[in-house]
Amino acid sequence: MPILDAAWSRTLAGIIDKDFNNEAIGELLRELEQLLDSSPGMVLRYPKGRGAQVTHDRLQADENRSHHVALYENAAYVLDPYYRSAIDQGVEGVFSLSDVAPAGFEQSEYFSLYYQQTGLIDEICYLFKDSQGTLVSVSLARRQSTRVFSAADLRNLKTIEPVVRSILLRWSQAQSHDNNNFEEHLDQALQNFGQSILTPKECDIVYLLLHGHSMRSVAQKLDNSQETIKHHRKNIYQKLDISSQSELFYLFIDSVRTNAGHRGADPLEHYFQA
Repeated sequence: MPILDAAWSRTLAGIIDKDFNNEAIGELLRELEQLLDSSPGMVLRYPKGRGAQVTHDRLQADENRSHHVALYENAAYVLDPYYRSAIDQGVEGVFSLSDVAPAGFEQSEYFSLYYQQTGLIDEICYLFKDSQGTLVSVSLARRQSTRVFSAADLRNLKTIEPVVRSILLRWSQAQSHDNNNFEEHLDQALQNFGQSILTPKECDIVYLLLHGHSMRSVAQKLDNSQETIKHHRKNIYQKLDISSQSELFYLFIDSVRTNAGHRGADPLEHYFQA
């Protein structure tokens, strides 16, 4: 499909006519989906102090909104490799999952808990920051029974990247947001998670596991053998009274939700007292 065909031109004209409002961004999302022949996508904003906001989605009736949207918005987004790349490394542009995911990500528990549970087999995202520091993202995905994205798909999105960037940033800057510190709270919670219970080495391991690293990747990052990391993981599970990485993931999310009022501390410090 040509990038600048008649349909694409009409979409751009409609976006301008609608003065870059929410309806216009919905039209942009639909056009990008058609361009890539992708599954229904999402548009997201991450305003400073507000966390994640899924502003547009086109989920089907049989798709689980509590997992696709609510779980992501509540806390899971802080572990998203796209989000982490934008926040930790300041990357902007359009990227495939393989561009941003850590080594061994597809073998990690987080991948199986979130990406596979949402039916994803591949994803490409636009990532931009507006003048107020708000991260804006368009997630374009392919789900089971379809093929992964090709190099040509990524090239097509890179061709129109300047136009998409201009549209998204103009729209984002017009959106209202308050000044609470929820995003900062989640980042601090991830940094501090387990410090009241675990040793510093165990906290380092948990931090990497929650970022989606596999056991092999954790061992490489910490310059240890996998057997050593497995031994530490066993001690971690005993101390936290869990038995799997999936339980670790949900313990993090639940402790953050439960202890939103205790900012700057280990979420587990008050969680087991609640």
